[in-house]
Amino acid sequence: GQWRISLAGGDRRGSMPLPGTLRKRKRAKAAETREAAAKKSCVSSEEVDVEREVAGGLVRIRDTAIGDGSRVARHKSSVEIAYKAFVGDRTIDRATRKEPYGFVVGSGEVVQGLSLGIKGMRVGGRREIVASHAVGYGVKGRPPKVPPRATIRFEVELLDVGAGFVVE
Repeated sequence: GQWRISLAGGDRRGSMPLPGTLRKRKRAKAAETREAAAKKSCVSSEEVDVEREVAGGLVRIRDTAIGDGSRVARHKSSVEIAYKAFVGDRTIDRATRKEPYGFVVGSGEVVQGLSLGIKGMRVGGRREIVASHAVGYGVKGRPPKVPPRATIRFEVELLDVGAGFVVE
């Protein structure tokens, strides 16, 4: 619609966007920003045995096998993994292919370092993830298995990726 302002020097005319148009533009811009951030947060590579850092160096990842599946683990994806978790040379936890562990990436169900390290993996891929205590079990650890300020190493195989859901 048109708007009109009366000033001492005369009239000024212009046009304003229709109601709701600005909101739609803001929503579209926010959606583009979220999509770009999601793509940026997915760590994927076609190279094996190349170590990369994510989360400002708090997590180091190294793909030992690239998956051949078309499904990729992303934020809020439900995943099933087989894994072993180590502190030093000691195994502290595990899940097997016969009895996999499932969780939603980014939901807080697992330590943040594992969730960050899974992003970008393809089904069938294997990855070594090393997480500092800041994105692991923290300053206090999780006695008796995880000592304070422990770095945790995960050997992970991504078995399946679903659509994902989070109960709020």
